Parts: sequence; C-alpha cells; structure tokens
Amino acid sequence: MMPDKWVLRGCPHHRLPMNDHPHTPEPGPEEQSATLDELLGLLGDCHRRRVITRLADTSPVLVEEFVRTADRTDPRALAIALHHNHLPKLRSVGLVTWDEASATVHRGPQFETVEPLVELFRSNQDRLPDDWP
Repeated sequence: MMPDKWVLRGCPHHRLPMNDHPHTPEPGPEEQSATLDELLGLLGDCHRRRVITRLADTSPVLVEEFVRTADRTDPRALAIALHHNHLPKLRSVGLVTWDEASATVHRGPQFETVEPLVELFRSNQDRLPDDWP
C-alpha cells in the first residue's frame, strides 16, 4: 500500500508525492477565456462535468457535496482528486473560484463561457450516454 503522502495523478498507476504536485494558481485579471477545445477537454471528465453542472444550478457548493453525491467512486480518492486535479484545472481557466479554507466552490469569472455548453448538453440529455453528467 502507498503511504498517505502519495496521491493519484491521472490513472491509478501513476503516483507522485504530494510535495511534487504542481500548484495551479488563481487566474489573473488578464486571463483569457478558455478555447472551445479546452472547455470540451475539461468537460471530458465526469467529475469536472458534475462540478460545472452543479454550479450552473447553484453557487457556492461545498466540496463535500461533490464527494457525497458521486456514484461508484471511492470518497477518499475522489476528495484527493478534486483537491489536486479537478478543481485546480477548473480554477486555472477561471471557471471556478475555490476557497480551500471553507471548502467551497463558486462560479468563477469565466463561468459564462461554459454555460452554453451545459445548456446544449442538458437540452439533448435524452441523446447523451447514461453517465451524463
């Protein structure tokens, strides 16, 4: 078993020590909106889709809520993945702001760039795979 100081990166077979994990900074005011390809890439992961679709309905949301409502996912592994992977990626393009102290996620300054995609997916939900979002 891996020590607790190790976290999952990408696939379960790729692990990095926590102190080697790159920090993703908050986007600055000069940050450009994500491209369509970047947005679709971010929505390519079910956990990031759930964060974005939940924030489209309400903001802020507790990180614990994303962990508690996930299907077929180990809660501890998901909490780690949200903290070290998914939320930093969404924050880096301004889709979310994340207050780590209060463990809350808010719509970010660039959230409106992804809203049309969420609306498009929702309006075609009957045509999407069952695992949407």
